[in-house]
Amino acid sequence: MATGEQFSNHCAKDWLRSLMILHRGHWNAARIFDRVNLLLGIIATVMAAISGATAFSKFGELVTSVWSQLVISLFGLMAAAIVAVQTFFRSSELASRHKQAAVKFGQLRRELEESFDLGLPANFDARKEFLTSFRERWKVVDDKSPSIPDRIYQKAKTETEKKLETPEWSNFFNKVQ
Repeated sequence: MATGEQFSNHCAKDWLRSLMILHRGHWNAARIFDRVNLLLGIIATVMAAISGATAFSKFGELVTSVWSQLVISLFGLMAAAIVAVQTFFRSSELASRHKQAAVKFGQLRRELEESFDLGLPANFDARKEFLTSFRERWKVVDDKSPSIPDRIYQKAKTETEKKLETPEWSNFFNKVQ
C-alpha cells in the first residue's frame, strides 16, 4: 500500500508530465495557427492583387476570352472566400490564445519543477495543501485555455515522452522518490 508521501510524489510527477505536454502542445498550436493565418493572408493578397490589377490595367482589355475572364473573376471570388474563412476561424486570435496558455502552463511547469528541486513539503498536510493550491491554479489556467487539436496534442505527448526518457529527466524524477 502506498503512503501519502509516495502518492503525492507520484501525483506531482504525473502533473509535471501533463504540464510539459500542455506547455509544448500550446506552443505548437500557436505556431501552426500563426502559419495558417500568414498563409491564408498571403494567398488572399496575391489573388486579390492579380484580380484587381487585371481589372484596372490594359491587360484587362487584352483578356478577351471568356475563360480568361472567368479565371480572373474566380481569383477575386477565391480571395474574398479565403478572407472570409480567415475571419471566421480567427486563426490569429487562436494563435494568441495558445501563446498565452503556453506561457501560463510553462509558469506552472517551472514552479512544479522548482518544488521538486527544493523538495516538496515533508509534512503530509503541508504537501497536501501545496498540491491542492497548485491544482486550483492549474484549473484556472485550464479553464481559460483553448483546446489543443488532437493531432497537435498527440505530437506534443510523443515529443514529451521521448524527452522524459533522456538520462537528464530520468535522474530528475529519480530524485523525487
